[in-house]
Amino acid sequence: QTRYLRDLAADPRAGGSLEPVREKLASFVGADPDEIVLTRSTTEGMKIFCRGLDLQPGDEILMSSHEHPGGYGSWRAREDRDGIIVRTVDIPAPPESADQVIDICEAAITTKTRVLVVSYPIFVTGLLMPIKGLAEMAHRHGVLISVDGAHALGMLDLQLHDSGVDHFSTAGQKWLLAGSGTGLAYFKRDVQEQVWGDMWRRTDRNEEGARKYEVSGQRHIPSARGMGDAVDFQLAIGKQNIQARVQTLANQLKTGLHEIPGVGIGTSGSAEMSGGLTTFFIDGIPKANTQKALMDREHIYIPGSSLNDFACRVSTHFYNTPNEVDRVLSVVRHIAENRSAYSTAV
Repeated sequence: QTRYLRDLAADPRAGGSLEPVREKLASFVGADPDEIVLTRSTTEGMKIFCRGLDLQPGDEILMSSHEHPGGYGSWRAREDRDGIIVRTVDIPAPPESADQVIDICEAAITTKTRVLVVSYPIFVTGLLMPIKGLAEMAHRHGVLISVDGAHALGMLDLQLHDSGVDHFSTAGQKWLLAGSGTGLAYFKRDVQEQVWGDMWRRTDRNEEGARKYEVSGQRHIPSARGMGDAVDFQLAIGKQNIQARVQTLANQLKTGLHEIPGVGIGTSGSAEMSGGLTTFFIDGIPKANTQKALMDREHIYIPGSSLNDFACRVSTHFYNTPNEVDRVLSVVRHIAENRSAYSTAV
């Protein structure tokens, strides 16, 4: 990204086409270039899909109760503006199986349901929603499926054609390790005719495929170009190698947490339903106290989770080490063994 920034500063003509980046990203996620939109965030990709659909008052949008504001915010705005209905369904943390998740969602679908919105993974619990099975189920009912995959790109070996989903939005700055203000959105080819390019329309030329959804205006070209280099970096390691490493470290963490009395885990232990996000809580210990102890004792930062008042979330990427996981576990064990010293809110 720095190299592209210097090149562009030296020569404004050096920006070049972003089509090679689009092609590289499409191959990386198992899609075609004309199904890929270069966005500035997951939220932008979710917004384009939401705003572009023709919906009538009373049409229902079904989503889990743990969706991120970037995923549900646009639907809530359309609820206020257009009279659609946003309904939520509770998914256990963790669920018993992928089939249980699919059954819960299917039971909530009505004749008015138009879109099923899910995350992959859910940022609150780390659950990998079974998107392939959910897509098959949703399509049997004539329902579209939109996926907030903010954390998926660079964590998991994505194959979007195989997943069957209609729409998938993700970020570049998270697990892909690209620059801020980067992302992509996938619009399945046969769904594009149902989604308007609601943000703008060119008059000088007709855009082909999903390119019609890209918003005109200023774009940080070095960051966008840098996404291509981030893809090259991960391909050099291997997508499956990265996913295996991510899950191995997460499994080490979950195994260790299970052995500590008084610690609960909100993330599934199943490999098909969990990736690199692990949510845990120490009974009776405010999350801020756990966060502070990890920072004070090991200089490790982890965010809180909205699962409950005590929950925190750990992210394990390929560059993390087993020793770092052990350091997290040592602090959690210390807190659990000295509960009275940490039970009062800071």
